[in-house]
Amino acid sequence: MKSNSRNFLFIAALLLAVFASAGPAYAYLDPGTVSYFLQILIAGLVGLSVTIKLYWNNIVSIFKSKTPAAPPQPAEKTGGAAKEEEKSKDE
Repeated sequence: MKSNSRNFLFIAALLLAVFASAGPAYAYLDPGTVSYFLQILIAGLVGLSVTIKLYWNNIVSIFKSKTPAAPPQPAEKTGGAAKEEEKSKDE
């Protein structure tokens, strides 16, 4: 497992070095290019949201407790309702 993480770190450092050492490109990005990248970004977000929606129950089940919850216990009656019940039992 350590080998995979070392390979990943090596590749990430190599890519960072390549992109950090690149000189200026003096390239022109027309509006069509920016629009294309914006469409890719939006499509990725929509795809991610649909994937999450489809697998939501599986995602939630990972975080849910495996043991069933105990049924709730009835609350004790206090105040006026308890006194009235005691009076009706005495009669």
